[in-house]
Amino acid sequence: MSSTPTRFIILALFATQALAPAEIDSGGGKSSGGAVFNHSSIGGSFATVLSLGGGTFNHPGLIEVIYPITPGSVTDVNANGLSDGWEFQFFGALGVDPAADADHDGTSNLMEYLAGTDPNDAHSVFRPQGSLTHGIFGMPIQTVTGRDYKIWVTRDLQSWTLQSTLTGDGTEQLFEFDETTVTAGPLHSDSHPSNYFFRVEILIP
Repeated sequence: MSSTPTRFIILALFATQALAPAEIDSGGGKSSGGAVFNHSSIGGSFATVLSLGGGTFNHPGLIEVIYPITPGSVTDVNANGLSDGWEFQFFGALGVDPAADADHDGTSNLMEYLAGTDPNDAHSVFRPQGSLTHGIFGMPIQTVTGRDYKIWVTRDLQSWTLQSTLTGDGTEQLFEFDETTVTAGPLHSDSHPSNYFFRVEILIP
């Protein structure tokens, strides 16, 4: 299956760089990653090439996270994109700034709400990391009950292929990708190792 989700604002980068919290350099200027109408955030780069010493070498690449839109079914009397129940649970009152970063972990309150993480705990953040071990790319996903996760893969940042869908249950689930098993289609490469890019789409069922 090959598709590109269209209901999100998607930003993609090739170069690994230090980013200010909730900001993304998309090549055409700064875009806010923590604003109400832009739900993209950069995770970590991944290793793609084995070094001569048997370790891994970081190639340009990224894991992109796509956040869902706030469900229309939630109660949100002040229309700030945050569930009223969630605001009371974590802040004890309404009027929370969705673009603020209460725990200073680089993820806005809105992103924390959409990902199902704790906005007051800097260790509770959705920021998947990947690594290459013996030619197999592994990416542990810390899931949250009430969220699903679609994992997309591409070689050209244009044609994305859905590789896996995870149902959140509060456990860490491992996504693995072995490029040598891809014998045809847009993810096939005649040479190994090759560059691949990964996208994690968070869904609120």
